[in-house]
Amino acid sequence: MVDAAPSWPTVDGPYSGNAAYPVDLRHPLAIVWESKITAKYGDGRCVGGGGAVVVALNATDLRCLSLADGRPRWERDGCRERESPVVLAGPFVWGRIERNDEDGSIRLSRIDLATGSSSEHVSAVGLGAQGVGSHRGRQVIFARYGRIAVDGAFFEEAPPLFGRMQAGRCYTVPRPAANGSLDAGVACVEMEDDREVWRVPSDDGKTEYVVSVSEELLVSFSFGGELRARSPKDGRLLWRSSTENSWDTLAPVVIASGHVFHWESRVLRALRVENGEVAWTREVPGERTNVIATRGALWVGLEGADGGHRLTALDPSTGATLWETRVAARLAGRALHSIDDRLVCIVGRKLVCFAHG
Repeated sequence: MVDAAPSWPTVDGPYSGNAAYPVDLRHPLAIVWESKITAKYGDGRCVGGGGAVVVALNATDLRCLSLADGRPRWERDGCRERESPVVLAGPFVWGRIERNDEDGSIRLSRIDLATGSSSEHVSAVGLGAQGVGSHRGRQVIFARYGRIAVDGAFFEEAPPLFGRMQAGRCYTVPRPAANGSLDAGVACVEMEDDREVWRVPSDDGKTEYVVSVSEELLVSFSFGGELRARSPKDGRLLWRSSTENSWDTLAPVVIASGHVFHWESRVLRALRVENGEVAWTREVPGERTNVIATRGALWVGLEGADGGHRLTALDPSTGATLWETRVAARLAGRALHSIDDRLVCIVGRKLVCFAHG
């Protein structure tokens, strides 16, 4: 049986709607358990919720562990070609399992979280790491060429890749035109009935990709070199901020505590939600991880000037260090995951679970 949980996240994975979690993860943290993984994957190959965590052990194998004590529940051959578990939705986890080189389609297996058995498979063309979400237990797949698969059923001409979901709505690139080209701008689609709620054009004709959305703000990346903040209610442009990053390898934007947090190379920037002004910046000397937010803290892995890696809690108002602890190996990439009331990190070749204590 899967451990009981008060609710399932809308999306849980390296590219969620917004990596801000309404949990009280208080420092100091202590290691609860560790589990060895056979390959060095510090790039988000871990999903979880409801008392379980699923991790890619290497290029092909998935393992499900109890979040309480790290004991294995099941293990299976779940993915190929260095792919990964991509999302957790209710009692299921999707695993990308093979790629068709002829048409670029990827076949996915829906895996029962309790047993590890596969219940169904679907295929989608152009599926990417950001191409899967969930809503009320329904699995949603964003495919590059204008399809969404909901519980295995395809809907033609639906929003393509780079979608984000929040409160049952998908925010994404507008539906493709008749000739297959993408409109420049952003659209909002109701997931219950595939109805387009609103659509706004890009004022400079540049494609915008939605990278984060909360109740108060939608943030998109424009290939004109900007982060653009819009209202999720109607798409109205609120402010814009220049960025040098064409696309970050980390989940790029977190909206929490009245700020928009994102990495600009090795500088963490906090922009004010109301106007986009820079509230504070913090430069780091070495590698860094994705940022996640919980109530009252930002969590990030940082490499110090001495080459040591530290799990760090920052004050979201100032960027000052609230607490930190040194870890035994490299902590980089999309290595941090908030799962239920715990912090699960990929540290070198181990999966490490932290909790308050």
